[in-house]
Amino acid sequence: MVDGSLQRHLIAGAERDGIGRLVVGGVVECGATVLLLRRPQEGELGGQWELPGGPFDPAESIDRALRRAVSTATGLEPAEISTYLGQFDQQAEGEPVRHFTFVVRVAQAAPVPAREHAWVELTEEPPVTVPVRRMLDRYRAIRLPLGSVAGGSLP
Repeated sequence: MVDGSLQRHLIAGAERDGIGRLVVGGVVECGATVLLLRRPQEGELGGQWELPGGPFDPAESIDRALRRAVSTATGLEPAEISTYLGQFDQQAEGEPVRHFTFVVRVAQAAPVPAREHAWVELTEEPPVTVPVRRMLDRYRAIRLPLGSVAGGSLP
C-alpha cells in the first residue's frame, strides 16, 4: 500500500511544477519477468514498448488508481503494489504529463487481451523511451542480485 504522505508529496510536486495531467504506471512483475505493452503504430510514440498504466485523479488513492490502470490496460489483477521507483515527465498531445512509477506484482504471467505484449527478463535493453529505461534500471537495481544475469528477450 502506498503511504498517504508520499501521495500528497507527489501531487504537490506536480502542482508546483504546473503539471496537471498525472499518470500512474507499474513495472508489472511476475516471478523473474516484467510486462511490457506495445503502443499502437498510429499516434504518439507509435510502436514503442511501455509500462502498463493509466490516468491518475488526485482525488483517488494511488493504490486504487494503479489497480484500476493495470487491470484496465492488461486484464490482470495486481496482487501487491510496493516500491515507488520514481517519476518522469513526457509531452502528450502538447501538454506535460507526469508519470509516477511503482512495482506491481501479479500472481500469473497471463496473456494480455487485445494488446501486443511481452513478458521479459531484463537482460537486454528493451526498445523503450529513455525515461522508461530509467525506471527499469531502478527496478533492476532493487530486484536483481548483484552480479546475476537473467535471460529473455522481446518477440
